[in-house]
Amino acid sequence: MMLGTVVENWQNAPVGDSLGIRTGACVGIVIGLLITAAVLAAAVVSDLRTHAVCDLCWWCALAAGMGMLGLRIAEFGILSVDWFGTGIFLLVQELIMCRSYGRADCHGFSICALTLATLGMGLREATCMMLVSFLLLLGVQLVRRNIDRDGKLRHPVAFLPYIAAGFTAVVIGGVVHL
Repeated sequence: MMLGTVVENWQNAPVGDSLGIRTGACVGIVIGLLITAAVLAAAVVSDLRTHAVCDLCWWCALAAGMGMLGLRIAEFGILSVDWFGTGIFLLVQELIMCRSYGRADCHGFSICALTLATLGMGLREATCMMLVSFLLLLGVQLVRRNIDRDGKLRHPVAFLPYIAAGFTAVVIGGVVHL
């Protein structure tokens, strides 16, 4: 009798006081984060090598993101997600910003924004991720003298490594902030 109570309490115990996520949801979110990180890493390598990313990468990351989003909604309720902010960010990326840089970069920003939404972040953090990514790109390309007088890149470079770095910085900053 006592062992059954201990097991039941362990299964329903919160992982941390600040997060308050049950173990099952936490494991699911961690698995989703690992899948997203692996897909993002594969996309970065592909972008660096070929300047192209297979669409299958984005479908896998989207499936992981939707799974994590479902776990967040089940755990904290539907109002725990910044639907409006995340939706605006996704629409701007996929409909407007795709004219400024490659479609794979738009998908990368979108997947990262969806992942941020599953972590309880929203438009502010997604925009911050975008700003950090652009500032990293600008800084590195200025040092490499790859920007002409018109402010354009002389030689095209892979943008996904900078997106991944900006995403990582925002996630670490957001977790530390919790």
